[in-house]
Amino acid sequence: MSLEIRRKIYITIFNHFINKFDAKVVQTEIDEYVFTEEIISGLYQILKGIQYHNVTHNGTWINGYYGSGKSHFLKYLKYCFSHEHQERALARLEQAVNDTDIMTVQKPDKF
Repeated sequence: MSLEIRRKIYITIFNHFINKFDAKVVQTEIDEYVFTEEIISGLYQILKGIQYHNVTHNGTWINGYYGSGKSHFLKYLKYCFSHEHQERALARLEQAVNDTDIMTVQKPDKF
């Protein structure tokens, strides 16, 4: 995949508060999101807990070092719940699950 190196990069937190998301930016963010096994597991646990009402609390703690991707994780989670972007975000997540080496992580059920 060849990406344009001189394109504009949007700041996650700033854009989140002013809702400055055009369709092309969201599409790029969903398509280029880098999934790790830990991210897949975290998204799966949150989505499954909400889907099956299998939660015992009304909040969650996201822990990580500065610059580790906490804000991007939340932004992607927001896309998973957004009526406008849900289908694309969940399809991309499912693709990442299918691309994951099942020998190193338990593969979650389909969404």
